[in-house]
Amino acid sequence: MRHADFDEIYRTNVQQLYRYCLFRTNSREQAEDLTAEVFVRYLQNSTKVFGPRVVPWLFRVAHNLCADSRAREVMHAKAVGALDVRVAEEPAWIDPSVWRAMRKLPAEQQQALFFKAVEDLTFKQIAKLTGRTQSAVKMSYYRGAQALAAELREHR
Repeated sequence: MRHADFDEIYRTNVQQLYRYCLFRTNSREQAEDLTAEVFVRYLQNSTKVFGPRVVPWLFRVAHNLCADSRAREVMHAKAVGALDVRVAEEPAWIDPSVWRAMRKLPAEQQQALFFKAVEDLTFKQIAKLTGRTQSAVKMSYYRGAQALAAELREHR
């Protein structure tokens, strides 16, 4: 892969990947680390991933890294006896009660809500990024929105 190719892929995707990781982790430091790790893995696999498959691959890696990070966080919290993982004050664009409610949703619903509500992507764009069908993305979005609304009503 040429250096210019990597630079272009990095420039066009880094901010959205960072925001996605920030959304999933609610930690600027973790989001920065995970975003960097996505691009490290891309460099390691760039001969296998190219063309229109690059962006969905980047988001799939980010999604998996965030899930792994969350699993490690939960295991650590249990190990030290702190079963409630504290919600950071950042990012300012989301209310802590909304954040806690979002964390209870399945990952696919969180992802659909993030890309639709935060990134303002179309269902077609989300499907392309996630490698899922538009119907599956729509279903995840609507089910997630309903579950989120129900959770927020219950705790307010």
